[in-house]
Amino acid sequence: DGIRDYKVTGVQTCALPISNGSNIVAMISGSSDHGILELYDGNSPTTTITALGTSTIAGDLEVNGGDLTIDGGTGQADLYLKSGATGSRIFLYGTGNAMNAGDNIGAMYFQATEDDGVTNQTAAYIIAEPTSNTYVVGSDMPTRLKFGVVRDGASSATDTLYIDGSSTVTRVGILDSTPSYTLDVNGIIRGQSDVIVDGNLRLNNNIIEASDGGTAITQIGRAHV
Repeated sequence: DGIRDYKVTGVQTCALPISNGSNIVAMISGSSDHGILELYDGNSPTTTITALGTSTIAGDLEVNGGDLTIDGGTGQADLYLKSGATGSRIFLYGTGNAMNAGDNIGAMYFQATEDDGVTNQTAAYIIAEPTSNTYVVGSDMPTRLKFGVVRDGASSATDTLYIDGSSTVTRVGILDSTPSYTLDVNGIIRGQSDVIVDGNLRLNNNIIEASDGGTAITQIGRAHV
């Protein structure tokens, strides 16, 4: 019957249901310090989005019970974090339950899609996980970061790089999930410039010259001045 204007004075709470004719699909409500948008499934709320809060939520936008998706359509979807005086931060939380080695604390997955925009597959990932079954938050909580990529000719991502905190010294493993040294590489290492060693150089096998077809050098002499 047209548009009506309403004026509310004082501190009020209100609720506006949105229906598809059979069921409630959303509910918009508010209180003295925040607004709430609830998304429904069969007259039961499944997702709650709270905005512009000052005391009852952690920030200006909180989503409970569902995912938050930014769809760029045929263009590009960007997420900008514009910081205040203390800078921008992203926090990824665990499950809230007791955690064991290998559980997911937080992760970032990079999804590759086909031209249809629907078919997708994980192309790379970064995962944070505990390294101990006695993981205790705030006390003894060794963790590691795990990086994965898809190798040439493969169809799924494989763990490749590990930054490991399972000991008192942080260690890095390349193709080695349990590095025993500060840098542990399961493969061939190539240096295109000088390799400088301030400590001892230990070799378990022969040194092979790359320039003469593979002649083994079984002994290195020491020059006396």
